[in-house]
Amino acid sequence: MLTLTQGWVLPLDDLLLLAYPAAAVAPTTLTATVVVGPQVNLAWDITGISGEDHYSILRRDATGGGSFAEVHTVTSGVDVWAVDAGPFTTGHRYGYRVDVVGGASDGLSTNVVLALGGTKRMVADEFSHT
Repeated sequence: MLTLTQGWVLPLDDLLLLAYPAAAVAPTTLTATVVVGPQVNLAWDITGISGEDHYSILRRDATGGGSFAEVHTVTSGVDVWAVDAGPFTTGHRYGYRVDVVGGASDGLSTNVVLALGGTKRMVADEFSHT
């Protein structure tokens, strides 16, 4: 028996419990920082995401018209990644994004960050958010 706040009594076999699936939440606030040489550090916010299998790190040559391709994966719960940004073409802009794989947020993506390839390294002051 279950007694409700208004004094109502229900037999437990009359009680119906509803389970709602977790809401889909996209990772947010992708940022990129250029470190000495061609290394790019990515960080993103995973607040509210649960049940994911992993995250897919994707890159594309935005200048050359390429599509995003997976360059690495990180396990669930991880929200940072450091990468050697090469090889790259001088003067080309490269976009990075992070996708959720698995769970309620499967397939949702962060914003895209762009970096410009310099003569020997990525150029820090050319990062922008789109």
